[in-house]
Amino acid sequence: MPTYRYPDAAGIHRHLGGALEVGDAVANGVPSEATVQLGGLESFRIYFKSTAAGSLAVLYLQAGSKTATLTAGNPTPVAVTANVEAKLDVAQHFGEWAAIVRFTPTGDGVVSTAEICGVAPARR
Repeated sequence: MPTYRYPDAAGIHRHLGGALEVGDAVANGVPSEATVQLGGLESFRIYFKSTAAGSLAVLYLQAGSKTATLTAGNPTPVAVTANVEAKLDVAQHFGEWAAIVRFTPTGDGVVSTAEICGVAPARR
């Protein structure tokens, strides 16, 4: 896994946005989502923290779609413990240009951290 750092010409670091903005309320059992662009990234990490526990997943979008996700090949979801920063690492993905980041809480709460940090392949 590469070392993640603040961006330069070869990477990104930004807030997720969508329904996963810092300060957004989340409701028990109701998924909250943000669409992220992955084009040009070799690997990425999602940082997420909420006052509610739940599950954090990355679902790759089908080519040409804004909502239809792939049914296979998505990264393994991670458990989120309330008030503890979770990290979902994707060491290598194979050309997907966009994904939905989905948090499904098991209680009511508020988003505290929601960021993506990514690394582009080395330039030759």
